[in-house]
Amino acid sequence: MNKPTLSDLPPRYQAQARAQLAAVPHPRTVQLQHAAPVPAKKAPSRIRQNSAGLNKTEQAFLDYLKSREEPGVLRTVLPPQSVTLRIANGCRYTPDFVVAYHHSTDTPSVDLVAYEVKGFMRDDAAVKIKVAATAFPWITFHLVTRLPGGGAAGWSISEVQS
Repeated sequence: MNKPTLSDLPPRYQAQARAQLAAVPHPRTVQLQHAAPVPAKKAPSRIRQNSAGLNKTEQAFLDYLKSREEPGVLRTVLPPQSVTLRIANGCRYTPDFVVAYHHSTDTPSVDLVAYEVKGFMRDDAAVKIKVAATAFPWITFHLVTRLPGGGAAGWSISEVQS
């Protein structure tokens, strides 16, 4: 069986087909036009923690943590927001500050304390910190809020119960 050709068509359709073919440029004669690149679409915004740094309340608490000296207690304040915990499938929790308290006994040990500084608490943040406290019982989690009036001792620090 042979492939149909233009001459197999009735004359009136041959004229239409020739007119349509004449309007289509030959592939070898196509002129490429350089258009300006189309800017990429902006990704949809998501609620994410600001990676620009600490807010004023967090910075004030970090200053408080660094200035607080306890005689006989060796401690290490880890860099802010440097520890991320995976608490569920695809869900992560990053405490604002983690402090390692070193005990110098016969067997060296370290207690980890995580601090979450909040001006106000959203529902999802409350759930995440409670789930993290349950999932990581070897870390003590504290919720920190600033007391009205501020000052050096102007912090309310409460332990989160799992």
